[in-house]
Amino acid sequence: MAVVTPRTWVVGEVVTAAYMNAEIRDQFTPLVGLFACTQVVNSSFSLGSHASNYTALSYSAISSSNNTSMWNISNPTRLVAPRAGTYIVHGGISWPSGLSTNDARAEWRLNGSGSATATARVTTQVESSGNCQAVASGVLIFTAASQYAEVHANQNSGGSLSLNVTMGMTCVSQATS
Repeated sequence: MAVVTPRTWVVGEVVTAAYMNAEIRDQFTPLVGLFACTQVVNSSFSLGSHASNYTALSYSAISSSNNTSMWNISNPTRLVAPRAGTYIVHGGISWPSGLSTNDARAEWRLNGSGSATATARVTTQVESSGNCQAVASGVLIFTAASQYAEVHANQNSGGSLSLNVTMGMTCVSQATS
């Protein structure tokens, strides 16, 4: 990203709205792509009961986004990084009362990995009387554009549960280490 040098104003110069708008545009235009973010939802994801098998959560729609390339219905489980960098993750899973006294877990995985990433978490839900929220937080580091993250979940209630899922990520830095 190119660094734009701020304009130097001279004594006696008239500072007009047009000059100020140009200054703001020149300073912030290079940053627009940096803060890419998306939030996706699925208000009725059906998750079967498995004691140890995890299922990738899929999403049915974007609830908000400033970069539509971060999610696509053709890969409904993936949140895609449009550029290399550090991303914060956010969102949650609302577990229904059908969980009863059983456990439910979810984890972030990167680029098709079979294991959870160590830098982002979704809280574990133990028992649920309905609408208990498991919250996602942490950071993910993508070393190249088009890498992706998925949330995988499991529960052991003995039957399928309908989850309300909202997940997202926001690029906060170009740092990749």
